[in-house]
Amino acid sequence: MFRMYKPCFDRLHRTLVHTYGLKGTRNMSSEEALGMFLWTVGGPQSVSQVENRFKRSTEVIHRKLNEALKCLNDMAIDIIRPSDPEFRVVHDRLRDARFAPHFDGCVGAIDGSHIPVIVPNDEIVNHVGRRPNTEYHGSV
Repeated sequence: MFRMYKPCFDRLHRTLVHTYGLKGTRNMSSEEALGMFLWTVGGPQSVSQVENRFKRSTEVIHRKLNEALKCLNDMAIDIIRPSDPEFRVVHDRLRDARFAPHFDGCVGAIDGSHIPVIVPNDEIVNHVGRRPNTEYHGSV
């Protein structure tokens, strides 16, 4: 149902509870909230299907899915990191003469894409867009 074995689910649940703040309430355990999230995104399932399966109100489903998503996003920030956060090294493929000069200075965006980036503190002002986080507006 959750597309993972029980020991894996238990480890993920323990990590999210102890490290990233996933909490249960009096009416819904943190296991149920995580299970509801995994079932929803693993399907993909609609909110009405989640409502039928878990017998919860739409408001509770929305709140718990957001809480689980926030915890998983916080975990992803700790796990998925660039080896060089300033991206000083260009990948060997992009240094190939076949791609120059077409992709010189290109970060890898499609025209009009806003890509979240991590920049040094003195460069933040140059990368703040419409949203409050730093981003690169790509035009290929």
